[in-house]
Amino acid sequence: MRRVSYAGRKRGDLIFYYEPGTRSIYHVAIYLGGNRIIESWPNHIQVSGIRSNSHTSIAGVKRAFN
Repeated sequence: MRRVSYAGRKRGDLIFYYEPGTRSIYHVAIYLGGNRIIESWPNHIQVSGIRSNSHTSIAGVKRAFN
């Protein structure tokens, strides 16, 4: 996987989120484009904004496929 800039994100990239207090990665989502992500939580899958009330601290973006 290669790291890409937030500005260079593309559909299919992985968005990693960290916990502000510990800076530990706690969640990963797939970028859909248009500032939307698809993510899974226990018992449901949802499409939401890349930044939301529960996701404000983006640790980085990685591209799994070229």
